[in-house]
Amino acid sequence: MPTVTNGALPALGEGKSPEPAEGGLDECLLVARQIRLYIENTPDYIRFAVPGFAVGVALLWPLFPGDHPKLLLWAAANFATHLARLAAWVAFRRASPKDDAIRPWLKWFFVPQICGVSVISASTILFLPASSGNDLELAVAFAAFMGVIALAGTLHAAAYRPLIAPVLASAVLIFAVGSIRLPGTLYILLALAAPVAGLFIYRVASRFNQAFVRSMELSIRNERLVAALEARTVELQRQTLAAERAERDKTRFLAAASHDLRQPMHAISLLVGMLRPRASSGQEHEIVERLERSIEAMDRLFGTILDLSKLDSGAVKPSIAAVPLRAILDSIEVHFAPQAASKQLALTIFPSRAIVSTDRVLMDRVLRNLVSNAIKYTNEGGVLVGCRRRGERLLVGVWDTGMGIAAEDRERIFEE
Repeated sequence: MPTVTNGALPALGEGKSPEPAEGGLDECLLVARQIRLYIENTPDYIRFAVPGFAVGVALLWPLFPGDHPKLLLWAAANFATHLARLAAWVAFRRASPKDDAIRPWLKWFFVPQICGVSVISASTILFLPASSGNDLELAVAFAAFMGVIALAGTLHAAAYRPLIAPVLASAVLIFAVGSIRLPGTLYILLALAAPVAGLFIYRVASRFNQAFVRSMELSIRNERLVAALEARTVELQRQTLAAERAERDKTRFLAAASHDLRQPMHAISLLVGMLRPRASSGQEHEIVERLERSIEAMDRLFGTILDLSKLDSGAVKPSIAAVPLRAILDSIEVHFAPQAASKQLALTIFPSRAIVSTDRVLMDRVLRNLVSNAIKYTNEGGVLVGCRRRGERLLVGVWDTGMGIAAEDRERIFEE
C-alpha cells in the first residue's frame, strides 16, 4: 500500500490562483501532494510488479511451446515501461522539485504505466487463439493475471484520483475487446465480467484516495501549526531579548544616575555641615536639622535605587553570616522613633536575643523599608515589629494599623 510522505509547504501556483479546499486548505497544494505521493511510491510498485510479472511469464511459458519469441517480446515491452518509470524516478529524486513545480513530472510516470497496463491487457489479443489449443485455460489465466495487475496498478494510481479511471479503462476495455472477439460463451462472460470488476476496483481505489486526501489535509494543517508555533517562538525570543536589553539599559541608567546624583548630595551635605556652627538661634538650628534629615532621606533613597540596579544586574551577592537580630531592631527603633512620634503613632519593637543566619545589610534595609512604609501609610494607632519562631526558622514581621493593601494589588508587590 502506498505511504503518505510530506513535501515542501509552498502553495502550488501553476498559472492560476490557489483555490481553497475544505477547511481553508489550498486545493493546488493538495493536488501537488497527491501527485508527489503517486510519484514517490513508484519504486514500491515496481518492486511488486516486476517479480509478479516474471512469475506470470514463467507460468505461461509451458503453455506456449510455439510462441516463445512472442512471449519474450511481450515481457520485454512490459519491462521497458518499468525501466522508463524507474529512470524518471531517479531524475525526479535528483531534481527534488518543490510542490509548485511537480505537475510537469506526472506525465513521465503516468504514460509508462498506461503503456504497461495496455501491454498486459492485450494478452488476449496477442496470444488467443493459441496454437497449442489451450484457449480456455489461457483465457482464465489471463483474466486472473489481468485482475491482479489492474488492482495493483489502480491502487498505485489511487494516490491521485484523476489517474484511476484512465488506468482502469485501458485495462478493462482492451481485455474485453480481446475476449469478446473469441467464439464461445465463456469469452463473452469474461468480456462482461471485466467492466463489473473494473467498477468494484474503482470504488476501492476511490476510498483509498479519500483516505490519502484526509491524511494529507491533516499533514498540511500540522505543518501550518508547526510553522505558526515556530514563528511565535522566534517572536517571543525576539521580545525576550529586547526586554533583556531594556532591563540592562535601565539598570545601567539607574546605576549611573544614582552615582551622579550622589555627587551633588555630598556637596550639599558638606555645605549644611558648615551651616550648623553658624546657626545662632533655635529656629536656625531647627532648619539645619531638617535639612540634614532631608539629606539623609535622599541619600537613603539613592542608596536604594543603586541597590535595585545591582539586584537587577545580579551584582549583589548576599554575604551570609551569624547576625544578632537585636542589633538590627535597636537600630530601627532609634531611627524611626522620632518619625513615629511626630505622627503620634506608637512604635513598638519587641527585642529578640535570636541570632540568625542572614545578610545583615540586606536584612536591615528590608526591615527599614517595611517600617518606613508602615509609618508613612498609618495615620493613627501604631506599628509593631516582632519575631516568631517557625520550627528552625524565625519569622520577622511588621504589623500596622494603616490602610493596608487592596487584595487585587497584593500580587503586584512581587512584580516590582
